[in-house]
Order: sequence, then structure tokens, then C-alpha cells
Amino acid sequence: MAHMLTDAPIFPRWDETHSQVWGNVPVKIDHSLHQSPLFSMDAIAELIERYPRDRYALVETGGRNNRRLWREGDIGNLSGREVIDAITGGRMWMNLRDLSDINPAYRQVVDAIFDELSARMPGFSAPRRGCGLLISSPGAQVYYHADLPGQCLWQIVGRKRVFVYPSAAPFITPRQLEDIALFDMELDVPYADWYDRH
Repeated sequence: MAHMLTDAPIFPRWDETHSQVWGNVPVKIDHSLHQSPLFSMDAIAELIERYPRDRYALVETGGRNNRRLWREGDIGNLSGREVIDAITGGRMWMNLRDLSDINPAYRQVVDAIFDELSARMPGFSAPRRGCGLLISSPGAQVYYHADLPGQCLWQIVGRKRVFVYPSAAPFITPRQLEDIALFDMELDVPYADWYDRH
């Protein structure tokens, strides 16, 4: 299966300003990944059905009365389409981790992304070329957390509201970053309501 429908650029609206700010501030830019047959609902449903159990997380989030809910589950006997339908109608998300290591077709997509970025920004090099695939419901909630530097989020279908906080104390401390890097503890970062003003 081809990774793209055409040989068109993945980032058709890239301009020199994106090259100048990349790596210094969050960058929002259009892409053409949604045109790839790899991201059709049928392709994703098939991917879910074949995905190794130890490489995915299916999580229900939300809460009532200021209580946080975090419940992990398994797809059991459900088809990939049934899993997508359950996610769509619930407050869940599914993370297919290490996708580019598991499926060669998605590895081609990742390589095409980083090859284009390297061509647009001479000297740019990603220390790791990897990806996962998040499938989330409109009502899904991700709690305050920090990802290590060097993350990209490519929204393929739908809309996502993302809050980006300053990368300094008190929002995140060097010790918390160290815990994330060493112990994968990105969800244990303390949060206060007043953070949203910043």
C-alpha cells in the first residue's frame, strides 16, 4: 500500500518562517497525511485487529465530581471497526505505540516526513524516527502531562484542542523531566487551575 496518494509535498504550505522557528516554539502547519490510504478508517480498523497486545493502550478517561478516571482495557473479541465505534461513542483513546517499528508501511510515512523536514531545513536531524497512532473520542480527556522535547502531533481526522504551557518551573521542573526520561512518569506532573492563565 502506498504511503501517499501523490508525490506532492507533505507540508504544502511550508515557508521559510517555519524553518526559522522550528525547534524554538510550537509550530502549527498544514499537512497532507490525511490523503494517505493508511489513515482511512478501514486501514486503521485492520491495523487495530493485528496490533500486538503489548504495544497498545486502550484508556477510558474523564471523571465526575472532580474525581479523575483512568481505566485501561483490552479490545477482547471486538473487530477493529467495533473498537473505533466504541472509542467514537465513549471517552476513550487508544495509543498504538511503536507503529513505525511494527508496520513497514507506516515506517515509510515517518521516513517521508523526516526526509522532507531535512530537505527544508539543512542540518536538521531527528535523533529518533518513530511514531505511534492515537485514536481518540471527541470526549476524551488527557490530563496535564509533559512529553519529552522533540514531539510532533500530526492531527489526521477531526479536531483536537491542545494547551501548551511554559517549559519552566513551576509548570515543569528539571526533576520532573528527569523522572519522565528515566521512569516514564509523564502523567504524574502536578497541576493547578491557575496554570491555564499562562
